[in-house]
Amino acid sequence: MHGNRELWYDRPAEYWEEALPLGNGRLGAMLDSGIGEECIFLNEDTLWSGYPKDTNLSDPYPHYVRARQLALEKKYKEAQREVEDHLLGEFTDSYLPVGSVRLQFPFREEAAEYTRRLLLSKAQVESSFVCAGTGYRKEAFISVPEQAFYMKLTADRQGKLNFCLHAESRLKSRCTAEGKQLILTGIAPSYDAPSYLEEETPIIYEEKEDRRGMRFCMIVSVEIRAGRISAEDETLRIQDADEAVIRICIRTSFNGYDRQPYVDGLEETGLCRADMEHALSVDYEEARARHRQEYCPLFKSMELSLEAESFPELPTDRRILAFYPEGRDVGLYELFFHYGRYLLISCSRPGTQPANLQGIWNARVRPPWSSNYTVNINTQMNYWGAEICGLGAMHEPLFELIRELSVTGARTARNYYNADGFVSHHNVDIWRLSTPVGRKGRGAAVYAFWPMSAGWLCRHLYEHYEYSLDKAFLEETAYPLIRGAAVFYRDVLVEDEEGYLIFAPSTSPENVYQQEGLHWAVTASTAMTMSIIREVFEECIRAAVILGKEDALTEELTDKLPHLKPLQIGRDGRILEWNEELDEVEIQHRHISHMYALYPGDQIDRARTPELEKAVRRSLEGRGDIGTGWSLSWKVNAWVRLRDGEHAIRLLKEQLRYVLPDGKEGNSDFFNYHDGGGVYPNLFDAHPPFQIDGNLGSLSGIAEMFLFSSPEEICLLPALPGAFGTGCVRGIHARGRVTADLEFRDGELVRAVLLTDTDQERTLIYGNQREKIHLEAGVPYEVKGRIS
Repeated sequence: MHGNRELWYDRPAEYWEEALPLGNGRLGAMLDSGIGEECIFLNEDTLWSGYPKDTNLSDPYPHYVRARQLALEKKYKEAQREVEDHLLGEFTDSYLPVGSVRLQFPFREEAAEYTRRLLLSKAQVESSFVCAGTGYRKEAFISVPEQAFYMKLTADRQGKLNFCLHAESRLKSRCTAEGKQLILTGIAPSYDAPSYLEEETPIIYEEKEDRRGMRFCMIVSVEIRAGRISAEDETLRIQDADEAVIRICIRTSFNGYDRQPYVDGLEETGLCRADMEHALSVDYEEARARHRQEYCPLFKSMELSLEAESFPELPTDRRILAFYPEGRDVGLYELFFHYGRYLLISCSRPGTQPANLQGIWNARVRPPWSSNYTVNINTQMNYWGAEICGLGAMHEPLFELIRELSVTGARTARNYYNADGFVSHHNVDIWRLSTPVGRKGRGAAVYAFWPMSAGWLCRHLYEHYEYSLDKAFLEETAYPLIRGAAVFYRDVLVEDEEGYLIFAPSTSPENVYQQEGLHWAVTASTAMTMSIIREVFEECIRAAVILGKEDALTEELTDKLPHLKPLQIGRDGRILEWNEELDEVEIQHRHISHMYALYPGDQIDRARTPELEKAVRRSLEGRGDIGTGWSLSWKVNAWVRLRDGEHAIRLLKEQLRYVLPDGKEGNSDFFNYHDGGGVYPNLFDAHPPFQIDGNLGSLSGIAEMFLFSSPEEICLLPALPGAFGTGCVRGIHARGRVTADLEFRDGELVRAVLLTDTDQERTLIYGNQREKIHLEAGVPYEVKGRIS
């Protein structure tokens, strides 16, 4: 029996986008579960190209001043050329694969009864088949307690387990076999050009020590029951065994974002040997039990169960193929939600690097967009569902990135803008690059010149406080960083011709308008720019009030708030994306940046801002329902915030369209911006190519269909689509340290139970009903049907 807590298939993976992911936040693996050959693709979250370097340009500030003045004078073409000629610098470094481990088996007969599956509730991949009368079984997981990959292979007849084991990397490396182990050591390139750049030498390994890249070490160890192991050159040969256990450990020389990884790096081989020594001290059954003891409570902390048509008996790839366009298989939405929670737990843990564009799973040496942190939407989207889905601890790596970025970003703020505080632009890497990229390319300003990511990232800090009410976190982590972002924006504000305060020049991420037959991106201001600045100022003020730290800065921010340029509504009733009516090139562009104030922001709703709410609705309708994977996810969240669950589920259905995997027409190497979107056979989001943000961003959209919260209100079933009409949600989180269990039937609330450990007054909303309630610490508050 199969259910909506597993992905399963009746054949091995042929392409990477069919393989199944495992991860413990630091280590990632993709398993194809082959028969004659099993390939395990491996990643470690700190293995990046390059090393820390100062990417600030020489004396850019005068050019920023000139670009600002040109933008204020509405000489947008000249302002953009000033930006592109003088303010755009080097690209980020790239997230890289460690390599792969291959198991080769001497099977000559056809296999039968094949199955493979990913058990989300156990974070375990299993496969089995019968060949020549012998049943074979493999199971694998990656342990947080042991910091190691484990795989167990068994045969149901004695002495029938025979295979060769190889380890390899596409990076500069060497592998040796020693006893029962393979030891692969290597070095990452000093330079790895983005995949979209055509360069004569896109990958460079420097010889000078202070320009060399990161070292890495992978150790593969095999233990067997019965049979024998022999080491031959770069191969381990296992013969006539009954059972085998493979352990894999990986370490790099990464020693911090500000330390040269070759000259001042950690001793990766010693660390890797120590990891393996520990992993070998824990037998397989104990390691599996400890893995489940650590993982299962995280996954089971929230539950979604829908009583609707569902086809889990179909292999997942065929299930996806059969889903669109009718969307009858409502259980697939449920599986997609639980898969998203699984992926977030697997690719972001306290003490690890945050989830990048591919989460933690990347097999390419020149991955799409360098597999970096694209912080004009994608990185933030990875964490939208963390708090509401009860995974606030998974948020921690992002907070550490912001803290480190505040150091590099302070230098960039001073150098580029003559400002205090800190700034970051649209791309970040492990070295916390904060400068605008683009390398002075014509047209690059549309994505590269966007100094708003620090402000957006700060939203995550304040949101974590709103859910956790952790004052120590607010005081020690969130407030200082939010304050730094607020100081920067305060310093760069200027008056426009109407007397409003704006940040000039501005762009709206990756979108352009048309003038004189040409496409341009730079204007004086944009809706998104001003929405983020307003949000940062408000968060800074609120945090200071909570902590009792009001001062001259918060007083100044309070004075400036009414003078910030407000959102504007155009002649057609839509939100103006730029500071004036301009001829849009692509009205259905994948970014909905000008609707930031609706989602992820909270500046627009029907009660407080009815005209703006009407305008963003019209804007979303204008953008349309076609988009890339992550774009569909953003729109899902926006429509849910507008309380339109039916429109949201239409977009979710689009997001679950089948997309062909790598190696076929329309594959993951094909950058499809216009009519892409969907999922690959392994349910990875297809931008295309693969990006994890579409998976993780939909978590919040689905969760908020069942519960929306603000610091004052808790709204039950605010955007429940008809297809989700009967079921239950348990363990969903609301702001203010509240968890909720909900039961509903035929679209109506049957029962809700709210629980908190903090006494508080809230307004409870269900449909048109509103009631002031008191939540007492430790005492469940029950609602049956109606709230009063």
